[in-house]
Amino acid sequence: VEAGAAYVAPSNVPHGLKPLSRRLVIVECFTPTREDFRSAFSSNDLRAFVYQWFAQIERGAPLESLQPFLDQESLTMQISNVTLRSPADFAAFYGRGGLAGLSKPHELRAIEVSKTTDTLFKLSFEAKAGQDPWTHYDWDVDTQMGQPKIRSWVSKP
Repeated sequence: VEAGAAYVAPSNVPHGLKPLSRRLVIVECFTPTREDFRSAFSSNDLRAFVYQWFAQIERGAPLESLQPFLDQESLTMQISNVTLRSPADFAAFYGRGGLAGLSKPHELRAIEVSKTTDTLFKLSFEAKAGQDPWTHYDWDVDTQMGQPKIRSWVSKP
């Protein structure tokens, strides 16, 4: 391929190049857009995820409605003085009314989103219900499977 020229590789065909000089510029374009290369979630998408979680809790949603929010393989949660190490631990905790105190309408503030890796984000925010004091939350949210999932959760007053 000469300077200024283009090369089209058909889909699913392995390809590469051998540079013939020290200076090389490569521009890769995909048509149609490759969804696996697209940044799937914006900061606002992840903030909405937090609001959706709290809306479910405030409604007293059944466990089945909450499970899609949780990483089913590597979940850890530190909720005050309780440590949960799996979705099964969360199910038992929730079944015993472990989040019953969160069933009041919440005010959320200062939801900060930072990218840790291509698919892992750190969400830090505060929430309070009514006259209760503010609680600080740190969540690690994994987006690898195309849907945000809480991987870890730490909350403290």
